[in-house]
Amino acid sequence: MRITVNEAADLLERNPEFIRIALQQKALPIGIAIRMHGSTRYTYYINPPDLAKYMNISLKELEKRKERLHRFEGRSAQWDR
Repeated sequence: MRITVNEAADLLERNPEFIRIALQQKALPIGIAIRMHGSTRYTYYINPPDLAKYMNISLKELEKRKERLHRFEGRSAQWDR
């Protein structure tokens, strides 16, 4: 399972920028932010087991909540037409 920064933000009810900065500053124990030598851009990795532990839920529950996020997005997009 892959978790994006936006998904983590939705699951934690935070702004994606908050997640990015917290990962850069190693203030959020759910993944890492990596900046390659000579680059100004970061790459982010959210570790699903660490996110589930941080949220105090099982990995299976995390998967369910991630699925619900995408089902909700689909319904939202449907009403926007």
